[in-house]
Formats: sequence, C-alpha cells, structure tokens
Amino acid sequence: MKGKDEGSDSEVRAGSEGQRPWGNFHVATVVFRRALQLRSGARPRIDPAGHKLGHVAFLEVTAGAIPWEVTPP
Repeated sequence: MKGKDEGSDSEVRAGSEGQRPWGNFHVATVVFRRALQLRSGARPRIDPAGHKLGHVAFLEVTAGAIPWEVTPP
C-alpha cells in the first residue's frame, strides 16, 4: 500500500502491522521518507513540540500515526 500525505510529492511505501517482522531497515526507510515529506511542507500528524523533522518523523512512525506496509518485490 502506498501512503501519501497532503502537500507532499514523496510517497511512503512500506505497515505498522508488519513492522517488527520486517526489521529496523524498513522502519528507518519509512522514517526517512516521512522526514522528506515534512521537509517538503507536509503537516505533522503529532505535536512537534520543538523537535527537529527527523525526530518528529520517528515519533509519528513509532506512534502509528503514519500507516505503512511492506509489499513483496
């Protein structure tokens, strides 16, 4: 499944349900792609509370605010 946030051209491909079996690489990839979206002007889905964009992206992904799933190649 592809997720796209409003105001962003960067897609997040990867699922919060299957997060653990796929490992940290996929989580890091989703966090990176989300940070790019935030840098491009996407609105944060959590309160940024003065954090940098990378940390906000990490908090969003680990809180489940960013839906994602891993699709087989």
